[in-house]
Amino acid sequence: MVGKIVGLIIAAVGLSATSDQPLTVPYTLCATSDSWRRPSAAVQSKIWNDNRYKDHWFTSYAWTHDFIWNGAADSASITYHNENVTGLWTDMPTSQCPRRGAEPWTEIWALNHHVTGITIDGVEFTVTAEHRDAGFEIIQFRRPPFLGDAMTTMRFMNSDGQLLDEWYETGPGLFLPRR
Repeated sequence: MVGKIVGLIIAAVGLSATSDQPLTVPYTLCATSDSWRRPSAAVQSKIWNDNRYKDHWFTSYAWTHDFIWNGAADSASITYHNENVTGLWTDMPTSQCPRRGAEPWTEIWALNHHVTGITIDGVEFTVTAEHRDAGFEIIQFRRPPFLGDAMTTMRFMNSDGQLLDEWYETGPGLFLPRR
């Protein structure tokens, strides 16, 4: 019982502390490329013409956006799907990050961007990223335990404070784009 109370106090202090000043969220770089470019529409049509990828609402999102949520860092089928619909199938290196199983990890694919940092302030993640003409980064980070069941948002910003994209959480570590 005492352990649960101490845990609740630590969680409450942690959540309170994040509202005063953003906390840095450590992340791991799993894969990177400095030369990848999205394939041309003619090359990508190999995927678009596959019956598995027709009529998916997220296909156009993944093709037209630079930040892609890749499951809870443990799904081979989501990864395979995202490789195909983003165009990364043309130059996908092996990820250096382990499968995370049921642990609350999030994986983000930053296409044509370099991630320079992640912070959390209350229930809002901010991923700072700088545009680049070619390349991608695949990163993973652990969802802070003090969040508990609280739902978060994730904003992608450049260093000038321009909002690049925004997602909202539908379950711990599960994100959808804000439309």
